[in-house]
Amino acid sequence: MEKVIIQITAGKGPAECCRVVYKVLELMLKQATLTGIELTIVEQKQANTNGTLLSATLLAQGNDLSSFISEWQGTIQWIAQSPYRKFHKRKNWFVGVGVFKTDEQTAFDIKDVNWKPPGHRARAVKM
Repeated sequence: MEKVIIQITAGKGPAECCRVVYKVLELMLKQATLTGIELTIVEQKQANTNGTLLSATLLAQGNDLSSFISEWQGTIQWIAQSPYRKFHKRKNWFVGVGVFKTDEQTAFDIKDVNWKPPGHRARAVKM
């Protein structure tokens, strides 16, 4: 059985993009049920408005995840009138869907971490 982590994110997008994260999550859960894929919500970051999410992280498990993943992975464009700004001209809203294999372990070395205290301004360095 394959396992992957799926993250849906609005990034720094407006409330409309956060609504799309919520809607994409709903659609993914429905599709997973129909195709026999087990989706577990690991984490949800709530946005300021009901029915919106900044991000959602899921664990997907199943025997053939490749077709499910290929349909959702990448940038999702949602075309709809804004429900929050009635006369707003923009109708294209975008969210990102990232897929991460659970069997890959990230190498981490504490020497690679450069921590700055809050309020500290970073300097640009030419390489």
